[in-house]
Amino acid sequence: MKKRSEADSKYTWKLEDMVAEDSQWEQMFKEAAGEISEYASYKGRLAGSADTLYACLLFDDKLSQKIERLYVYARMRSDEDTTVQRYQDMFSRAQTLSYRAAESSSFLVPEILSMDRELLEQYMAADNGIGHFKRALEIILARREKGAYPFRGNGGTAGPVL
Repeated sequence: MKKRSEADSKYTWKLEDMVAEDSQWEQMFKEAAGEISEYASYKGRLAGSADTLYACLLFDDKLSQKIERLYVYARMRSDEDTTVQRYQDMFSRAQTLSYRAAESSSFLVPEILSMDRELLEQYMAADNGIGHFKRALEIILARREKGAYPFRGNGGTAGPVL
């Protein structure tokens, strides 16, 4: 079997389209790691207003996308050649970042579940952009009705609310 360095580039991943170089990954990692603490500013406040709920869901969605990008890039780099310790380390750091985000955001679903149904439906009808998350909120409500609570079962990334 050929080593990746010996393979024709047309048969390899072009990860530079995802992240131009490792220094950019490091910068993105630093930014995402610094943003995780922002979850605390929403904790206990989701029922306060439609705007607060929307801002939190939007923040969670955007941060989840950033972390997923870091995770996928590092994982794919580590899979290119598992003997390169640098990429194994980056992958491990991305996993840890994902776990930290999941831990920091773990209040989201329980807090939404504790909201009055009518209030939540009122918020979902708001004209502030929250409509983007309407289906996710409806799923949470449906699961509450069934007595089943949603979880973050998405393979290790922080992921959106559902």
